[in-house]
Amino acid sequence: MKLPKRGQKRQAEKMLESSAKRFKPLEVGQNVRVPVADVDRAKTDARNILGVILDKQDDFYKVGTKHGRFDQLFARNQPVSENFMDGCEVPNIVAKSV
Repeated sequence: MKLPKRGQKRQAEKMLESSAKRFKPLEVGQNVRVPVADVDRAKTDARNILGVILDKQDDFYKVGTKHGRFDQLFARNQPVSENFMDGCEVPNIVAKSV
């Protein structure tokens, strides 16, 4: 029973290492793309919302948009190469969902 557990642990470590190489840490002020769930949008709505990193907590990030700040923390998987907005453009309103 210990052999499969050890293999699974090794595989998890390998996946985390691969993820860390693919997705570099984000900086405060960097622009990101936040995906919108299919159930939360109409067919003609945008699939992503552009946001900006406001704060970093461990390996998760607080994101704000031009419509407000999100309650939840996000992972570092969708950076944007261009800067569309700045952290000072985010109103002090809490957005409940994406």
